[in-house]
Amino acid sequence: MAERSEITRRGAAELARSIAAGELSSSDAVAAHIARIEEVDPRLNAMVVPRFDEARREATEADERLAGARRGDGPAPGPLHGVPITIKESLHMAGTPSTGGLPARRHHRAERDAPLAWTIHKSPTASRNWMQSQGVLALCSSTYCPVRLRRASLCAP
Repeated sequence: MAERSEITRRGAAELARSIAAGELSSSDAVAAHIARIEEVDPRLNAMVVPRFDEARREATEADERLAGARRGDGPAPGPLHGVPITIKESLHMAGTPSTGGLPARRHHRAERDAPLAWTIHKSPTASRNWMQSQGVLALCSSTYCPVRLRRASLCAP
């Protein structure tokens, strides 16, 4: 496996190519990004719902589907298959907090996925690795952000 810091510096397209080529597993990509999130999130306070266990399980499933597709036992994966992503907390995802940034809605849970969340999360042509976050890019556009992140990879230094 590539070094974790090298993995988290890659953009989505490069990660997708590496996963599709079998050079990197989705599980390894997810593990590297989780490690990076755990390293920087205490300073950023960006992760509202860290779905790390689900992301690991979904990465394993993505690896299994890719292996099946290579054997001819399933459909070809989508262009971002196995690439870990984060999603802003305001996008409804079934069972997760859906506050829209309003403290008064802190106990509200989305009953179902928003159409965009469904397309990305459940569509067979998209990635299924989810780690839900609260506006990392918005936070880091602030002059007060202690860590600058590249747009190409939310978890890069």
